[in-house]
Amino acid sequence: MTGISVVLPTNIFDPLLQRAVASVLRQRFTDFELLVVDDRLDPTPEPTSRLAQTDRRIRILRSEQRGVVPALNAGIQAAGSAYVAVMHADDVAMPTRLGRLWAFAQSHPSTDVIGSRALAVDLNCRPLYPIDVPLHSAEIVLALLYAAPALIHPAVMLRRTAIIDVGGYQPALPGAEDLDLWLRLLPTARFANVPERLLLYTVHPAQTSQRTPDDGLRVARRYETMSRFPANSELAAQLPGPTQIDQLRDLELGRLTAVGTERLRVDLDLASHAPRGAFDHYIRDDVGGVLAHQSPLRLLAWTTGGLTGTASESTGRARLPVRQVVSYARWVWRVRTTRLSWRLTSRRGRPD
Repeated sequence: MTGISVVLPTNIFDPLLQRAVASVLRQRFTDFELLVVDDRLDPTPEPTSRLAQTDRRIRILRSEQRGVVPALNAGIQAAGSAYVAVMHADDVAMPTRLGRLWAFAQSHPSTDVIGSRALAVDLNCRPLYPIDVPLHSAEIVLALLYAAPALIHPAVMLRRTAIIDVGGYQPALPGAEDLDLWLRLLPTARFANVPERLLLYTVHPAQTSQRTPDDGLRVARRYETMSRFPANSELAAQLPGPTQIDQLRDLELGRLTAVGTERLRVDLDLASHAPRGAFDHYIRDDVGGVLAHQSPLRLLAWTTGGLTGTASESTGRARLPVRQVVSYARWVWRVRTTRLSWRLTSRRGRPD
């Protein structure tokens, strides 16, 4: 039995897939198998079969059903290891990824899902922005419930039995099969992230997460999970009561159709009804979205005079807290310093 089974579903054979496979084969941790689950429309096996001829650790599986959920489940069923690491066909694993996750699993045997932070890059591996996630189980659970970055699917390693015990991946949330799995694991699993950036997460228009934005089904599912959270849980005191849950759910559903400053107003309303920091990620992203078309001086107007409501609103002006302005400024600074650091590292020899 190998230490880790890496499951890599793919529906296309292209240079991105070859790059992803190469990054797994360059791992410093060598006790693994790579299961490439072929989900292509083209039934000819030659392209993926050639991959298996390059390294004895590669196994090619043919998914009997099309789609990422059946492909993931096929890989998990065929895995010969106690741990399964997910890999996407357009991402790049850093050389220390598997070794770092394996070492953490050995020193924390009760942890079922172990992930890491990542760096978002474009198709040419040029840095875009850091992807930060909380490190400890309680923080990860809260982030999942409030739709904040919590676990990066292609950066995680999971205990195989934990996935099987909850029925594997399911198609309940189209385009968000990972969120569906995390929510089903919440009552029984322990989560963790390591602080290192062990994955280059490729952002491009064709990726599934870009084609399937958040929708009402996902919002409803998160709040349903929140409402059923065990009352005796250590996190119960940090979660809203039934009335607040309904209020937050309705606000989030309204946010899906809001745009511009109206959407930012909804963010501030959400923040006022939730624990401190729960929706900071919404505010930061929407401040950036609005400022992309306006002067940065608009921040000063929002903190002093507030955001003007729409004609249908009667709640007056909502001010942007100074804390949120500082948070946004720090985020911009971190994006820029991350890009600079990556470029400097690249000149010395990029660790691919």
